[in-house]
Amino acid sequence: MTKRFCLFCGRTVSANAVKHTSSHKKTNFIMMASLSLIGCVDRANVGKVVDDITHPNKFLCQSHVVEAAQYISAEMFATGRKFSYYSNPSAKGSTAYVHTGDIPPHLVEVINAMSDGSVVITARDVWSFMNTALRKYHGTPLWPEHSGRELGTEEALFNADLKESATCFEGVPKVEEGAREVMEMVSEYEHISDSESSSEAMTEGIRETDAASLRKFFLVQGGMLMKLFRFCPQCGHRLGKTQLKAVGTAAVVKMQCLSCIEMGRAFQDDTHLPHI
Repeated sequence: MTKRFCLFCGRTVSANAVKHTSSHKKTNFIMMASLSLIGCVDRANVGKVVDDITHPNKFLCQSHVVEAAQYISAEMFATGRKFSYYSNPSAKGSTAYVHTGDIPPHLVEVINAMSDGSVVITARDVWSFMNTALRKYHGTPLWPEHSGRELGTEEALFNADLKESATCFEGVPKVEEGAREVMEMVSEYEHISDSESSSEAMTEGIRETDAASLRKFFLVQGGMLMKLFRFCPQCGHRLGKTQLKAVGTAAVVKMQCLSCIEMGRAFQDDTHLPHI
């Protein structure tokens, strides 16, 4: 059986489990930044790793692409977005795709913060990365189709807890011999372009929040409040621990970033809502 060397994790695996490296720096940066956010790459080394893998005719484990795409999809699900599906009875693989409006703005901001200006990532770039991954891997043993469409948002997020499940340097999932090949991505997604404009139009009516609204107090359900405390305001990594406590009529949220602790800067903050 032919073996290939993965330029990222350094493992020698079956040729069926790898893909050619990309010479597009933006694509590689989106992948490595996403893997950094699930703990597979040190944030400080993302730029170097991207430079190392931005070469043609080398190989990467397909599972690394899938892990990055699954993380992005989990962020989408957390904001209430889901995959869209086009109707094509003759399709041999998954028909899932995403719109540019489905890409969480905060994720684009975090990725750009890692680049320090060396590359500028847009929602369109992440959209392209996601649709490539969906077209090639969704509905295969690497990325079962039910993981995105058939599960509810909360259950999908639970199963997509990549902090615990990411394989990274622990090898790649085994794929049975004879598994069907996934379809190659075409350069353009004609079936997406028409529906994409409606998603982008939805954002045009959003304006700046007026100062009066910022001074008002609002009753917020606890579960909804906790969805706001997911990323460290210092480094942008997913928070390791969050706790909501009721102190009288005030909501107290405690946050702890494991990344900042590892860097020697323990971050823990209390955010108090005013008495209502």
